Amino acid sequence: MPTTASLCSSQLGAEVCGEGAARLPAGAKSIPAQAAWDCIQSVPLNRTAALELLTAVRPYVRWQSTTAVLKNPPAEYVAKVQEPVDIWGGLDNIEKKLKAGEWTREYDFGWELYHLFQSAHDGHFYYLPDVVAGIFSWGRPLELVSVSEDGFKIPGIFVFADVLTAAKDTTFHPSAVSQINGQDAAAFLQDWSQISGLQDRDALYNVNFYNLAQVRQGGAGSATGLFSGGNYARWTYPGGKTTITYANGTTVTYENYARVLQSFANIKSGQDLYDKYFKTAGAMQNMVAKKTASASSPGYPEPVVVDSSNLISGYFLDGEHSEVAVLTVASFEPSIDEFQSVTEKFLAEAKKAGKKKLVIDVSGNGGGYIVLAYELFKQLFPQTEAYAAADRLRASNEVQMIGEVYSATGSDSPFNYKQDLQVDGKHFKNWPEKFGPVQSHGDNFTQLIRWDWTDPNVLSGITMTGYGTRTEFKQPFAAEDIVIVYDGHCASSCTIFSELMRQLVGVKTVVMGGRPNKNMIQAVGGVKGTNAWSWLGNIRNMVQESVAMATADQSKKMKNSELDQYNSDLPFQRSVASGVNNRDGIRKGDSTGTPLQFVYEPADCRLFYTLQMTVDATAMWKAAADAKWNGKECVAGNLGSIKRRSEQTSSGTTQKVAFQNTLSTEVVDALEKSRDLESEVFVFFGADSKALH
Repeated sequence: MPTTASLCSSQLGAEVCGEGAARLPAGAKSIPAQAAWDCIQSVPLNRTAALELLTAVRPYVRWQSTTAVLKNPPAEYVAKVQEPVDIWGGLDNIEKKLKAGEWTREYDFGWELYHLFQSAHDGHFYYLPDVVAGIFSWGRPLELVSVSEDGFKIPGIFVFADVLTAAKDTTFHPSAVSQINGQDAAAFLQDWSQISGLQDRDALYNVNFYNLAQVRQGGAGSATGLFSGGNYARWTYPGGKTTITYANGTTVTYENYARVLQSFANIKSGQDLYDKYFKTAGAMQNMVAKKTASASSPGYPEPVVVDSSNLISGYFLDGEHSEVAVLTVASFEPSIDEFQSVTEKFLAEAKKAGKKKLVIDVSGNGGGYIVLAYELFKQLFPQTEAYAAADRLRASNEVQMIGEVYSATGSDSPFNYKQDLQVDGKHFKNWPEKFGPVQSHGDNFTQLIRWDWTDPNVLSGITMTGYGTRTEFKQPFAAEDIVIVYDGHCASSCTIFSELMRQLVGVKTVVMGGRPNKNMIQAVGGVKGTNAWSWLGNIRNMVQESVAMATADQSKKMKNSELDQYNSDLPFQRSVASGVNNRDGIRKGDSTGTPLQFVYEPADCRLFYTLQMTVDATAMWKAAADAKWNGKECVAGNLGSIKRRSEQTSSGTTQKVAFQNTLSTEVVDALEKSRDLESEVFVFFGADSKALH
């Protein structure tokens, strides 16, 4: 568990921001959350600098593909997913507040700007101001899980430490959590989950909890859950304390903590903090740690194959499930050629071992390289054309000018008309044909485009299965012999893979968990946009490159245009990370032009997590296999169950749970150690996005 620096336990922000901070013990990782909060609240607002930053941010928002639809989304999206968000109106409102002098603290401005982006619930669209994400990050010293007593009773909420105690002592029956900070526990967590970047409310609810699939990703995932301080909770102050009330009447209060992300040497006031980190270019950049994958996978069996980053692995089940192979894809971000070879090797090993069924587990998959989403589909269905959805970009003035330059020079860029295909698989004839614009949902967009998987510029050194030298592959499993397991946290490239599997070949889906009800829920709960771009690594660099390559005539057109608005370094100096969704996914045959981000699509089967599933991934895989092939019932939906369970046998909400058998000391120790993951990982969401990310 995270340890706190005792010297700050009763001090206010002036102590933490002042001389007391300089006396932090070497290597101290955290301090009480209240002390850090008081410190960050003491940083004064520089209104002039804030207005300059806001002006410099606006051009990058023009690259976000969904602003028009966000303001006026489909009715089903509003009813079942999220409220409308007016991004441009929100920026105008922040500007008005700054000019009216409504704020005196830097944090108030930074939080409002951060929250505006986050409220879109689009994991590709974010701006993390320095004051929000660069000085402290936040956490709670406990993790939660949501489990059903028998797999059908409404799940209860339990403290994960109690679960581990029960795993060592079967006579101990953990009591459910009934309240958090005096509020009904489930209601509290539904409210808290809205701080995350996922969009679906059941996926959001799930991300609160400790999850084996996230833990195996180390710093690349959501760690030990949103409630404990993983995912977007790293940047949301949880209050100074958290009070847990159990169903048995016991109440325990925990002190929340803040991770110290910067040196406080010579900092004696909030003004000093501003001067050191919010005025000096690059002062914070070297302090940002990179995302790293975990070297271990607590709760997982020994894999048949695994990649070096521990993000894709294969397993064989045993006993009455001995015909089942399991491929877990925690991310599409491993080495591209290694991902291809590991997948190929596992599918070959599975067929060699006589496996007849395949479970694909994409729990916790936040995306990665687009090419790998297509590659995995093509290894499973090599003869099927991989076209389930096309893409489009906002057709802005800067996109038009940049496209003219790249198309004229023949550069490697999606703004060269020779890159990408039309929906019929043919190449565009020129840039105007590709650019359009086409009006849809009150905005202008390019023509629909598809990836050209014969173009080496987009393949990152591999030949995609089904093309070139890889055309002799045979389909390893029939579609009806495959099932995909989700926890709702499927985003970006994961949604591309899901769309291919569901729309083209009809593979069935099982989704785990969700809010405490028995309604059918979505399998895919993350961003469904198809390409993420960073502001600096993608947009700014491309703008500068196009200006440098422009002909004399093109330069005249660029002069005093929107491209002049990208000269400021403020958006990067004043943030930890930033990004946009620059490509919408539009389903094949959809005449309405509605981005998949706003399309609601239930799963085929819903299951609840059981106690065993929180510590043993194979229990979840076996339950999914039973629902798909062995006639077992789903909580909602149906994959062909033999009979329906009486509601009376599983009514009410789970209040107590127990293990039938103890876990080994080695397994429990590994799970116990994983609880420290979030306090050890000083990482930030959304490092510079890769071109195919």
